[in-house]
Amino acid sequence: MTLSAFMRSLTLHGADIMPLLADEDRAVFELLHNDLRAIDVNLNDLVRLSRQHNVSADSAAVLRELQLVLAGLMLELRRVAARRGRKLREHG
Repeated sequence: MTLSAFMRSLTLHGADIMPLLADEDRAVFELLHNDLRAIDVNLNDLVRLSRQHNVSADSAAVLRELQLVLAGLMLELRRVAARRGRKLREHG
C-alpha cells in the first residue's frame, strides 16, 4: 500500500487500532500510584524531620526536589491511566 493510499484509508475509515491501555495496564498503574503515595508519605516525614533537626541545606534541597519529582510522577501516572483507549471497529 502506498503512503497516499494509507493516508486516504486512514482518513476515510479510521485507524482501527487496539486500545492503548488495557484494563490490566490500568490496574498496574493503580498499584504504582498507591506505592508512590506511600513513598510520598514517607518523604513528607523525612522533610518534616529534616526541618526539626537542622539537616544541612543541601540535604533539605534534595528532599524538596524529590517531593516535586514524586508529585510530577503521580500526576503523570494518573493522567495516563485515565486516558481512554480506542476500540477496534467491527466490520460487517
